Amino acid sequence: MSAHSRPLREVNIALVATTITLTIAVALYMILPHLHLAKILKPEIHHQRQFISTPAGGEIHYQGPDSARLKEDLEILSRRFQRGQFDMVVLPGSKLSPQVVAIKQYAKSYVYAVEAESSGAVLKISGGPAGPLQDYLKYLEANWH
Repeated sequence: MSAHSRPLREVNIALVATTITLTIAVALYMILPHLHLAKILKPEIHHQRQFISTPAGGEIHYQGPDSARLKEDLEILSRRFQRGQFDMVVLPGSKLSPQVVAIKQYAKSYVYAVEAESSGAVLKISGGPAGPLQDYLKYLEANWH
């Protein structure tokens, strides 16, 4: 094998491997939506969300058939907020939004309380500055669908 043929052979092998990989990727991209895997990859949400500004701060209401589960979900959200994690994975770019940046500095000043309701659960947030919290709730209401 000559000195020039070996690199050419390696390039050819790389091109064939890349072509096969791209073909498989395109095929999966075209076929997967028809297999109805979206329900597995993105679970359906069986509750409504409502964001309410109050004189004391604000509330996030989850309304749906499973109050215990919704209360548990809001307790997890409450703990995230207490740690200053106000960005939402479901909202691309939320980490950089002015509302998230503004509220993070006050995370520890708020008091978070989760309560069950007959039709769901509510996360009540109070104690800190109302402005950043209310702006954040408006941001969630406008963008979290």
